[in-house]
Amino acid sequence: MKELLKKNIAKHISLSDEETNEFCDLFETRHINKKEYLLREGEICNFEGFVAKGLFRVYHLDADGFEHVLYFAIENWWITDIDSFTNERPSSLFIEAIEECEVLLISKKNKELVYRSIPAIEKLFRVMTQKTHVSLQRRMIDNLTQLAYY
Repeated sequence: MKELLKKNIAKHISLSDEETNEFCDLFETRHINKKEYLLREGEICNFEGFVAKGLFRVYHLDADGFEHVLYFAIENWWITDIDSFTNERPSSLFIEAIEECEVLLISKKNKELVYRSIPAIEKLFRVMTQKTHVSLQRRMIDNLTQLAYY
């Protein structure tokens, strides 16, 4: 499973084999069953995850109980509630496995440690964050400019 993570890292930055292994060793492997939650609304998200196998959906429940899917996380994607993870506040999201999943999780503490020991990892997460912002901006523009059809 960590081989997929190593390939993902190599797409964005160059690390030595030793650095790559040091970084990958900080991840905990978790098996999540179909329909099981990796995160529930109200919990503090204490991980960033890499989907090694399976499919997750990330959604929010509004006041009327309607689900609003933010995105699906497929294999070779990263997953978290960035607001909850960064600010250590209760999540407003659910992260549910749509099928059997294997996910590699890194804690905030370990992520901060690796920023100091392998500075290039900060670049990795900066590049991924920028790509996420571009995607979200495009999605917002699409949503704002689409016509409603009845």
